[in-house]
Amino acid sequence: MIKKIKNSDAEPVLNFLSREPGFNLFAIGDIEKYGCQGKNVEVWTDSQEGEIMGVLVRYHKSFLVYYSQKDADVTDFLDVITKHPVETEVISGKDWVIEKIAKLVEYKKHKKLYFCQLEKQIDESELNTEGVIIASPEDAQGICDLQNTIDEFLSEVEKDHVEKNIREGFSRVYCIKNEDGDIVSMAQTSADTSSAAMIVGVCTHIDYRKQGLMRKVMTKLCYDLQQEGKLTCLFYDNKDAGRIYHSIGFETIGMWHMLQL
Repeated sequence: MIKKIKNSDAEPVLNFLSREPGFNLFAIGDIEKYGCQGKNVEVWTDSQEGEIMGVLVRYHKSFLVYYSQKDADVTDFLDVITKHPVETEVISGKDWVIEKIAKLVEYKKHKKLYFCQLEKQIDESELNTEGVIIASPEDAQGICDLQNTIDEFLSEVEKDHVEKNIREGFSRVYCIKNEDGDIVSMAQTSADTSSAAMIVGVCTHIDYRKQGLMRKVMTKLCYDLQQEGKLTCLFYDNKDAGRIYHSIGFETIGMWHMLQL
């Protein structure tokens, strides 16, 4: 049975999602930060005999689908998505969930990503923080300018959205600037909750690659998150970037798929 969730019903949903906190970081973060009812966030559950089997979260124009069992029927959640008045841009979730949905919808791109958790404790001696700064809300345009040059990213980044997330503490951005003050390498968090954080948007301008900049920002960001006691996760599909992530201490725990509609 599909049920649209109110803020008063959030606790059992969060308890269900917390069984796999890494995979559900985005969903947990959205609910913790914005609740279950709002213009930009909505939540539905799929239950059987009163037990939650799956959760669907809309954040702006993206839908995240999570089920706990591989024999789940995704059609009811897909019906919610296709009939929703907001025009969907991205559907994401575990590989086997999105593989089922991909057979039922038309899409422009099917992106397949390795999902990783940081398993190694980073020592302070490993840090090289020269030039690494934490971006302020005033850096939002520079962040967008860099990310919008990266072909691998599915959608264009909006300045107001970036600025709002930094200002409200939902995201933090570690970056390096060049002599002209342009951001040339960065890593940021999304769904930065009290217990965990997802690292996203890791990129370096094409003219500044192979200089170790990404390792600098990544190592510093990961170190700070660990000092706060947070589970740290990310996903990737670029093998060169993956080698850096694994050398820092990330280990692959599964696959994450995204459909661009």
